[in-house]
Amino acid sequence: MRKWFVFLSTLLLTGFMIVNIQNENQQLQFLSYEAVDLIGTEEAVKVANREEFTTSLSNLAIRTNSVIARRIVEPQKSGKVKFVYDCYGKGKLPSDLEQASIESAQASDLVNSYIITSGNLTGEELSQTLKKLGYRTVIMSAYSLPYLLYSLLFSEQFRINMSLCFLTFICLTLIYRIKDLRSAGIRRVAGKSYLEILFSPIVDDILFFIGVYAVNLLLGSLTLLILNLFQSLTFSLLLAGLFLYLLSLLIFSVFLTFIYMVGLKATSMIEVLKGKLPLKRLLALMLLGQLASILVVGWTVNRTLIHFNELQMVEKGVEGWDKNKDYYQASYSYGAAFNGEMSKEEQNSRWYQFAKVAIQNHGALFVKNNLNRYLQGDESDGINKFDYAPSGHTIFVTPNYLELQNIQVSEEFKSKMSSLQQGEFGLIIPDKLKGQEETLVQLYVDYLNSFGRENLDIESSQLFEFQTYTSYVGSHQSRFLYNTVSYILEQHLIDPIIVVLTPESTGDTPASQILWGTSLQSLFLVDYQQSIQLLKEQGVYQWVSYLLNSKATYYENLNSIRKQFLFLLLGALIGIATSILLFNTMNLVYFEQFRREIFIRRLAGMTFIELHFTYLITQLLVLGVGMLGLLFVTNELGLSAGTGAIFLSNLFLILFLQERKESKIAYTVLQGG
Repeated sequence: MRKWFVFLSTLLLTGFMIVNIQNENQQLQFLSYEAVDLIGTEEAVKVANREEFTTSLSNLAIRTNSVIARRIVEPQKSGKVKFVYDCYGKGKLPSDLEQASIESAQASDLVNSYIITSGNLTGEELSQTLKKLGYRTVIMSAYSLPYLLYSLLFSEQFRINMSLCFLTFICLTLIYRIKDLRSAGIRRVAGKSYLEILFSPIVDDILFFIGVYAVNLLLGSLTLLILNLFQSLTFSLLLAGLFLYLLSLLIFSVFLTFIYMVGLKATSMIEVLKGKLPLKRLLALMLLGQLASILVVGWTVNRTLIHFNELQMVEKGVEGWDKNKDYYQASYSYGAAFNGEMSKEEQNSRWYQFAKVAIQNHGALFVKNNLNRYLQGDESDGINKFDYAPSGHTIFVTPNYLELQNIQVSEEFKSKMSSLQQGEFGLIIPDKLKGQEETLVQLYVDYLNSFGRENLDIESSQLFEFQTYTSYVGSHQSRFLYNTVSYILEQHLIDPIIVVLTPESTGDTPASQILWGTSLQSLFLVDYQQSIQLLKEQGVYQWVSYLLNSKATYYENLNSIRKQFLFLLLGALIGIATSILLFNTMNLVYFEQFRREIFIRRLAGMTFIELHFTYLITQLLVLGVGMLGLLFVTNELGLSAGTGAIFLSNLFLILFLQERKESKIAYTVLQGG
């Protein structure tokens, strides 16, 4: 059973690594090279134009006999990441990096990441050259293999399941060593040295682990070849990951073998001949193992319940997304975050024009909420997400949202919303707030008036003021958010205030440009190819890395949470099974160590509690410490108490069954059987 566990757990690790390598291959390749990131322009230095920039980098690459590559992220309809590279110098890109087309290279932003794929060039030299061309830089060293392995594997679910695997292996090894103790004692009596007895199981483990390592490495390599992922880096990651796992198991095995051999050495030959086994040290290890199992199982169950609640929350969006047609969302590229070839003001102006054309002429939808702000804990203005305020329980939408979500307002109101002019907006208020209309209207007008100023200074002149069209809707209404952000779980808000606006109604002012220029995640475009063309026409395509199907993104997030939940549920079940195994083993050790004393006490007529009083007190202490530790880690009193109750019930059940078994054996002995 122990060998099967080692083989199957290693096989699962191999599969897990290959799946992660497949998902993260392009990013892993990129991180393995030294890179220089551009993070904006130097104010004191004139920024070189594209031709000067390209010539300078090409000359640097040729002079140092190196290859420099600029990373470009190309939008894909599938939603998958695609990195391509523009090459500087006479050399060629490594086979695992894809060359960018001439069109893509010329259209993409220069503010990006530059990697050195070969040659004598250093990151410092490249950085100095880029600074002379007018850019601010950050040097990123090539990530080491251990760091890449860590980033590939060590998610929360992986850490939990590895802990459970190690705990299970320790349990199985303890059982194996306990069963082997008697034969080890006999071998010692037969004249074998302690070293021979010690190294025999260790050598067996080493040979078996080498076999498991070789088989899984072969299977993993073949899978990488089939998936066209076999490269020196991916093979090294597989090699290192499997080696570290099996080495960890071997270290546990050697440690436990050493412990039981120390016990055997401390036991006299006469005691061994009498059948007394040195189990006290193993008993102490078992107590520590039980404590660990309580903490690990409790933590895993807690995380499983959290993910179950998250899953239920996200699943509420299924119906809403299924009712809607396909929309597409663009995401900003790396260069869009910095002032590159164009100032931030010019970028925002272009994004504003893009949003205006997309909404007016191409049926784009805009839905913006404030949930991200509160996820980050920002309540600096004293407003929380349940307060009716512009930064609180409010969603900002374009007029087509009313039709798409069947908001019950009059046709006259809808007509006004579809033709909003500069300085006009709609305010839809739940009827439970009747009586507060005057206050709410003034609150939202004051907020929107900031978009009518000449510039961002609060003292700047007011170009125009806002006026509102107000409508009431019924209370207790759920409003769909079109949420595709993976870390925001809410799919609906109950009775939010709805603000209806358009780029035209907020005006072409600096504040308005910032609103529409920084809210790309809230803009839902229609038709993939049409949107790509529109991005190019409006001159913003170079600042886009992805154009994703919104519905597909939602389902991808949902499936990810489902996988996490199932992974944790599996971990919880494995943990519970391991804990039962550990408690069974504990009872086995207890009865092996104290069988004679228990037998004498039973003959003296002691009750069940009297027979096992010391053992029960010890177990209760372990449970108590485990529950306190779990309470400290999870801050969940109910979970801690429930976990303790389950373990306590398990303890009494297993002890009772073992006691009955021992009583039958004792009865048979007394009868002379």
